[in-house]
Amino acid sequence: MSRSRIVFFVIIAIALLIIALPRALELLPTAPTATPLPELQVEIAVNPMAYAWVAAQAATFNARQPQADGRPARITVTQVDGASVWQTGSTWSVGRHPVGWLPEATFTLDYAADAGLRYEAITPSVASTSLVWGIFTDRADVIGTPLDWRTFQAAAVKENWKALGGEESWGFVKPAFNLPQNNSAGYGALLTAAATFASTKQVSDQVVRDRAYQDWLKPVIDAMPSTTTMGAQIATTLASRGVSVADFALLPESEWVTNYTTINARQKISFAYPGYNITFNMPLAVWSGAETTSAERTLLRQFSDFLMQKDTQRQSASYGLRPAAIPLSEADLSKFNAAVAAGIKLDSVPSTAIVVPSRSSALALIGWFRAIRPS
Repeated sequence: MSRSRIVFFVIIAIALLIIALPRALELLPTAPTATPLPELQVEIAVNPMAYAWVAAQAATFNARQPQADGRPARITVTQVDGASVWQTGSTWSVGRHPVGWLPEATFTLDYAADAGLRYEAITPSVASTSLVWGIFTDRADVIGTPLDWRTFQAAAVKENWKALGGEESWGFVKPAFNLPQNNSAGYGALLTAAATFASTKQVSDQVVRDRAYQDWLKPVIDAMPSTTTMGAQIATTLASRGVSVADFALLPESEWVTNYTTINARQKISFAYPGYNITFNMPLAVWSGAETTSAERTLLRQFSDFLMQKDTQRQSASYGLRPAAIPLSEADLSKFNAAVAAGIKLDSVPSTAIVVPSRSSALALIGWFRAIRPS
């Protein structure tokens, strides 16, 4: 066979192969399409003091389409005060609980552990706040100094402002703090009172069970406005209704800072830090049982790292919180600066840190309070 004939047949064969190959490929069995992995959703229960900031950061974090162990993932945020978790009757249990928890303080995790809820901190603090006295300035001019528990307790004993030298139209003395059976800031208020009464930072079981302390504090509790009047967010209520709600209150610094401009526009207010105080250091924790998967831990660690980034920490101050990873001076100080003239401090809080009592004594203290003020 001549060379030209061989070349001719090769060309014909190649042409036929080109025509037939696509059809042959169509007849081959196709590989199954990979099924996408379902989205991983991890719930974090967040205390109300940090909720607005954390919820905003979760939205930003989720917009970046995070993945955990190869799965698309999302953080969901719910609002839960730790006081409802570690007290008797909690809806959480070993079989029913969020994977992540950002409570108000490390002592909350300790109390929860005593109640059988096993959480371990993966970040000891993402932000913080503490308690601050706020008092309308005209009342402060009458009540005298120092602006601390002893002065305010003595005012409550007098019952009305006329007896203190104030105007008769001011009526009864109205102190305020959150109910401790519902709110950890309210429980903190009881501890600051106990530390002041006993002149010690070690709020022992004996201190909070002391009948003398309870008798000393009772006039303040009796003088507090109703829950309906105060509302769950007392500073927000003061911003809308002013001195008709309360003359002075012991609340988280974060609430005062975020509401200061509105409150002060209505009526001038001044701030003072308790001599003995509670720091709500806001750890981020994960359920430590075998039920928590590797992917869930990975996602929580990613979100923790995101919360600790400098830009995210800077934003915490715009929600009234003190950042954990950077100095407050490097944060967004728009809210804090406005309240400095009224007594809010930009440097460290000028108070002695309280050592909290055991959970059993905490329950006894709150039980005593509830018997006086059930709601």
